[in-house]
Amino acid sequence: MIRALLFAACYALLASPAFGADESCFECHEKPAADGSFMPIVRAEQYAGGVHAALPCAQCHEARDGGFDVVPHDLVTQRTPECMDCHEDDFAAIAQETTRSVHAGGERPFTCSRCHDVHRMLRTPVDAPPAVRRELANGPCIDCHRDTVVEVGGREGATGVGVAHEWLPYADSHAIMRCIVCHSPVSEAGIHEVLGKDRTTRRCEQCHTDQSGLIDKFVGRDDRSSWITNPGLFEFAYVRGATRNRAVDSALIGLLLLTLAGVVAHAFGRAVLRRPESAPHVVRETVLYTLTTRLGHWINAALMLALMATGMRMHFGGREGALIGFESAFHVHNIVGAILVAVSVIFFVVHVVGGGARQYLTFREGHVRGGVAQAKWYLVGVFRGAPHPSHPSPERRFNPLQQTAYASLMWVTLPALLVSGVLLLFPATIPDEVFGVRGTWLVSTLHYLVSWAFVLFLAGHLYLITMGDRPWYGLTAMITGVHRHHEPAPAADESAADAESGADTESDCDAD
Repeated sequence: MIRALLFAACYALLASPAFGADESCFECHEKPAADGSFMPIVRAEQYAGGVHAALPCAQCHEARDGGFDVVPHDLVTQRTPECMDCHEDDFAAIAQETTRSVHAGGERPFTCSRCHDVHRMLRTPVDAPPAVRRELANGPCIDCHRDTVVEVGGREGATGVGVAHEWLPYADSHAIMRCIVCHSPVSEAGIHEVLGKDRTTRRCEQCHTDQSGLIDKFVGRDDRSSWITNPGLFEFAYVRGATRNRAVDSALIGLLLLTLAGVVAHAFGRAVLRRPESAPHVVRETVLYTLTTRLGHWINAALMLALMATGMRMHFGGREGALIGFESAFHVHNIVGAILVAVSVIFFVVHVVGGGARQYLTFREGHVRGGVAQAKWYLVGVFRGAPHPSHPSPERRFNPLQQTAYASLMWVTLPALLVSGVLLLFPATIPDEVFGVRGTWLVSTLHYLVSWAFVLFLAGHLYLITMGDRPWYGLTAMITGVHRHHEPAPAADESAADAESGADTESDCDAD
């Protein structure tokens, strides 16, 4: 059935008035010779879709006496007509480019047909499926450079992933590009001046920026009136730094600025409105954080800062004179990300097995009321000098608002960050589509959004640690492990009784 349908389709193409080839030619030339001898393979369907479809075979091929009925054919000349034989005036600029190509000046002329199959040249290559475009563009390159190229264009047997292109990260992902993307001058519009390996671009910034000259050349210029960078590229590819959603970026940056503005305003209010402590007090000291907890916190913080810096560097593309290059940021980001995955696995295992997860996930009675009270203290009480509504203990280190934030961040947002990051580290594992959305875009967008959750958390967290009874108590607690808070000093008779019994171990803080 399938064979019959294919035959009917080919017959319809052959019968088309715009199809000039002889039907009898395809009876033999669509399949290899039965005796194994060489014979050019020309597919009727491919020829019908090509730019020369209206030309009969005899327009370019001429047989001697007996014509094409004599098999094998006795051709007048074995030389296939070249593009310049018919299009000398049309292709003058291309001819000039080829004189500067690495292929020029060889022992024999480097003709158009070395790269272009005249039997299947497309009228509008851009309309062809990506796989067909790559096969047509890269196939000839691979045929000549099979031992030194990345496997591209659907050509089986191409080798050399670690030979000529070993410097490329994710060679398989880069292999979907046409060879001429890197092997033609960035500043020239043409693609027929093929550059040798010593002149090709090897800078990631040539593609991974919304101002990429290569993307301008091969995809089209960035339409600055659009809400996405480079709409043409956005339709079919995700290139870090080159394709971004401006509306989402602007909203997130605006949210960060609002957070910072809120921090500044709150800090100013504390400095101006907070009433000084007048009543005598003592400092209660509680060993709250073990050495393991403190080390884990600082390691996690350092990894997160490195990921934020390198991630933003990649997302916002390449700029000349940046503190760290795109390629360096890419490799550092991946290495640090892998370390964070290992550290996080240890964190989850230790907290689940050791019971530490209860600190995050067990919400006690009155959690909502406590959260409301804590919020009121942050918004009003702190300016009046009111005491903290809750103090941490080894059994309950977080106040209700902290517990809600940390439970969401560490047990929901962090796993989403890690899973999406691992998928991006191995992009071949990402499905082509998820819920009707392109898989790579869905994963990369999730990774970007949850990373911003940590950026916004950091902006607030660095300020909230100054909300203790002394601004430095929060920081020193994570260094020494000892949490401090103030309590009203006991009455004189109580102090004397405590002193006699030896029960008073707290230190007076009048000199603090």
